[in-house]
Amino acid sequence: MKTILRTQAIVLLVLFAAATAFASEPGPKEKQLGIATYSVKGLESDIEGSFKSLQDNGYKVMEISNYNARDRKVEGYTPSEYAALAEKYGMDLFQAMPVPVLIPMMWTEH
Repeated sequence: MKTILRTQAIVLLVLFAAATAFASEPGPKEKQLGIATYSVKGLESDIEGSFKSLQDNGYKVMEISNYNARDRKVEGYTPSEYAALAEKYGMDLFQAMPVPVLIPMMWTEH
């Protein structure tokens, strides 16, 4: 009888230790909510206000979609200025399409 109680106590201690170890694991990573800038109404008229609104709504990632290859600007800003503005509001930038490479070739006069 003593052996059975001792075995049960050891098993319970092991199970408790394992449960405690798994319970201390970090939770899931925070999701990165993103948006394509072509879907942001008013971006061209109030870029700072739009970025602030995106930040307030939890957006962390933004796709650049308003690149003007002729002027080499995004909404009137150089790429480095635009990146600094996005960083100011806590957002990372990415571009899904190779627009800066393709569009200048399309606009080349023959």
